[in-house]
Parts: sequence; structure tokens; C-alpha cells
Amino acid sequence: MIQFDDLYKTHKDRIEGFIRRMVRDATLAQDLTQETFIRAQKGLKEFRGEASPLTWLFRIANNLCLDHLRQKKGREKMVDFFEYLDDQPQEEMVFSKNGEHNQMVSLEREEMSQCVQEFVERLPESYRAAMVLFYIEDFPIEEIAKILGVSSGSVRVRLHRAREELRALLKEGCDFGRDERNVFVCNRKEK
Repeated sequence: MIQFDDLYKTHKDRIEGFIRRMVRDATLAQDLTQETFIRAQKGLKEFRGEASPLTWLFRIANNLCLDHLRQKKGREKMVDFFEYLDDQPQEEMVFSKNGEHNQMVSLEREEMSQCVQEFVERLPESYRAAMVLFYIEDFPIEEIAKILGVSSGSVRVRLHRAREELRALLKEGCDFGRDERNVFVCNRKEK
């Protein structure tokens, strides 16, 4: 039998991070995280173990986020994947031979984050959830399907469509190039 205290201690931060990326509001994320664990505690007796406890928690959290976002349709909030990546340890950062961070990579990452953020925010929430779970939370397709309550094929389709839609939005709205420092930049196209 799963102990609620263990479940909470083990997964609280990860669930809250997911919710924060979905709703882009730290205070609201805390509230929805609390609600996720309240619902989990109430439903723990009915948990059948068909999925992992983490998958079950993510499903509860995702449903709460979707409910909230549907209520706030006029002011839809999106995940800023690139801001999230900037806040994470950068093991994958390019290092120079003496071990210092390559400043060019940092500048390019910052420029991309600013440019792409607006366009990521235009993606439908179903695409956003799939992308967060896959690219940031590193869940396999099958687990994402359980969390979202859809088939594995639907998850693959959502990921593909999200990438295609983001690519089209970027192509329509940005001209990419390099500035005088040879740093990658995005210049907004005038409409």
C-alpha cells in the first residue's frame, strides 16, 4: 500500500514544476499542487496500480490544469519551455577547452527564448501538455498517454502537430540571423 506522506515527499516538487509550467503562475501552481495532493489523498484507496503513482499524480495535475485553463480561456497561459531550460543546470552547455561556459551559447539561448516564447504561447493546451511531459519531464510516450487519457498514437500526433505549428508560427513571424557579435537573433517580421 502506498503511503501518502511518501508520495507527497517524493513527487511534490516535480508535480508543482509541471503545474507551474502549464499555468505560468507560481502562486496558482502552489494552489493547484495542493489540490492535486488533496485529490490524490482522497483517491488513494481507489488507486489500482494500473499506472505508476507518478503517472497517476501527473494525470490528476494535468486534469486540474486543463480545468483551470478552460476557465481562463480568454487569458490563456502557456509554458515557456526555453525559460525553463534556462533555469536548469546546463550540463549540455558548450564548454571551451578551459571549462568556462561558451558565452555565445548563453546569448543565443537567451535570444531564442525571448523570440520563441510568444509563439509557444499560441499553441493549444493539449499540445503544450504533451510537449512539457515529453521534452521537459522526460516521460515516455506510453506514460504520457496514460496521464493525458489518450492513446500513444494521439500523443505522437500531438507532439508532431505542436512541432509543425510552432515551426510555421516561427517562419511566419521571425527572420532568423546573426548580429554583429555573430550571435543568433530573431527579428520580428512586420505585419
